[in-house]
Amino acid sequence: MPRFFAPFCALAAVSLLACAPDEGASIDEDQGAISFHGASNAVDSTMPDVDAIGYDIALTIDPKTRATFTATVVGQFVATRALTSLELDLEGNEVKEVFVNDAKAAFARRGDKLVVTTGSKNKGTGFSVKVTYSGKLYAADGANPNDFTGYGGLMTRKSNAVGHSIISSLNWPYKARRWLPLRDHPRDGAMMTMTLTFPRELTVLANGVKKSELDNKDGTKTWTYEALTPMPTYDFHLAAYDGWVETKETSASTLVHGYSYKEHAAAGHAIYDDLPQALSFYSGAIGSFRFGKEVRFLEEPIFGGGMEHAGIVSIDETLFESNDAARVAESREVVFHELAHHWSGNLARIATWNDFWLSEGFTDYFTGRALEAVDGEAAGLAYWKKVKASALSAEQSSRHALRPDGDEVDVLDIFDGISYKKGAFVMRVLEKKIGRDKFTAFLRGWFDRHAFKAVTTEDFKKELEGASGEDLETFFDSFVYEAGAPTASVSMSPKKAGATVTVNTLGSHVKCAYDLELQFTGAGREKKIVVSVTPDKSMQTFDVALDFTPTSVTADPNASTYGRFSSY
Repeated sequence: MPRFFAPFCALAAVSLLACAPDEGASIDEDQGAISFHGASNAVDSTMPDVDAIGYDIALTIDPKTRATFTATVVGQFVATRALTSLELDLEGNEVKEVFVNDAKAAFARRGDKLVVTTGSKNKGTGFSVKVTYSGKLYAADGANPNDFTGYGGLMTRKSNAVGHSIISSLNWPYKARRWLPLRDHPRDGAMMTMTLTFPRELTVLANGVKKSELDNKDGTKTWTYEALTPMPTYDFHLAAYDGWVETKETSASTLVHGYSYKEHAAAGHAIYDDLPQALSFYSGAIGSFRFGKEVRFLEEPIFGGGMEHAGIVSIDETLFESNDAARVAESREVVFHELAHHWSGNLARIATWNDFWLSEGFTDYFTGRALEAVDGEAAGLAYWKKVKASALSAEQSSRHALRPDGDEVDVLDIFDGISYKKGAFVMRVLEKKIGRDKFTAFLRGWFDRHAFKAVTTEDFKKELEGASGEDLETFFDSFVYEAGAPTASVSMSPKKAGATVTVNTLGSHVKCAYDLELQFTGAGREKKIVVSVTPDKSMQTFDVALDFTPTSVTADPNASTYGRFSSY
C-alpha cells in the first residue's frame, strides 16, 4: 500500500472461463474450489452475496487521443446466498450492455453501483457477468497525487518527471471502480487476466505472466497478462511507457526486474540493487514468494512513495530524481516495504479497513527486519528509533486505536503513523515478548495458513496466543484496541557500585506490565538491565547492582518498548 501491503466438491472441475457455469451445480457451504484459467481458487462462503473468483479484462486505448478507452470485463462469481441481482462497483463510465452467462441482462446505475439483474441464483451457484463499456482516462497532469479522494483510477499524464507521456493505473484504496466494474474491497480478492491494446511504441506491463505480445495492422499492439494468484482489487495494475530501462537479478528462484526512466538509470540501479537480498530474507524468514517466478518494480507517477501492486510494484518517480545517499536510502526503504507487502496485505488480505494495520504495520515491521538483515544491527536500530518517534508523534495528533472498533472505517481516516509506525512497533514489542525465533516461526505459519485469504486482528491475537502460550488479552486491549502510549520518567541516585532507580509512571490507559530496558554509563563503562514496570503504581523503586558508579541512565536505548520515557 502507499507508503506514508481444500478438498474439492463437484464444481471444482468446472472452468468458468472455458464455458458457462453449470447452473445446476453447487459448491459445498463450507468447502470447495472453482477453476479460473486452470487455477483453483477456494470459495469463501462468508462473503456477502458472492465471492469473486476472477476477472477477464480486455481494454483498448484510443491510439490517437490516448484519452479514452473501450473495455469488456467478464467477472466470475459464486453466489454465497440466494440472489436475483448483484451490485458491482463502477464509478462513471458508460455501460453499453451486460450479459449474465450468455443471456443479455437488465442493469441500472445507482451512484457508484452497477446493479445487474442476475436471475435466480441459488447459494453455491457459479455464474459470470460480462460488462461492455467505455470511459475516459483521468488526466493527471497538474493533479495533486496526495489527494486520495481525487487522484487515481486509469490515468494518463502527458508529461512525467522527464517530460514524457505515460499511462498507469492507481486503484488504492477504492479506485479500481473508476475504470473496472468489480467488487472493490480488499476482502474479496480475485485472480485476473488483462488483454491490453495500446499504441505499438509503448511497453505495456501488468500483473502476472506475459502470455503474448501481438502486433496489429492499425499501429497498435495487444499484450496479454495472466495473474492466477488471488489478490485485492487495489493490486490490479497496468502501466504503459516508452522510456524505461530494465535491470534483472535473481534471488531465491525469483527474477527481480527493476524499471526506471532511462534518465534515472543510475538512481534506479542504486535503489533496486539490494532487492534480491531483501527477497531472500523475506523468503527465508516468512515463506516463499507466491506471486509467480518474477517480480517487477516500476518507476512511474504514484504519490511520493510506492504501491504494492502484486508482482508489479510501483515506485514514485520523485524517488529517483537524486543520487544523494540520503535520498537513495529513503527510496530503498520504500522498495523493501513494498516488497514485504507480498506477504502482509497481498498474500494475507485484510478483512476490513479497520484491520489496516495488519497490512501496513506488519509491512513496516518486516521492513525493519530486512534492513537489519541486509545492512546490520546498527541500521536496524536506527530504523526502530525513527519508527518509535514517528509513532509517538502520531499518537499526539491522530488519537485512534490501532484497530478501531465499530462499523468499518474509511481507510483514509486511519491512513497515518498509527496504522504504519505504531503497528510496526507493536509487532516489535510482541517479538521481544515472545522471542524472535518463536515469533518468526509463528509468522511463517500465519502466512501459510492464511495464504490468499482475508484475516482479522482477532484472528491474529487468538492464533498468537495459541502458539505462544501467552495470555495477550490485556496487551491487545492496551496497545491495539485503545489509543495512547505509556509515559514514565526515570531518575537515578548513584551509589559506589550501583544505583537506586525510581520510575514514575505518569498516568496511562495501559493495564499490562511492561519490560523497560535501562542503560547505565560511567567511567567509560556501560551496562544494561531490564526492569518490569507496573502501570498502576505511580512510583516504583529498583535497586541496581553494578560494578561501577554510574553517571547517567538512559531508558529504552534499543527502542524495544512502546512509550514515552524520559531519564535524568
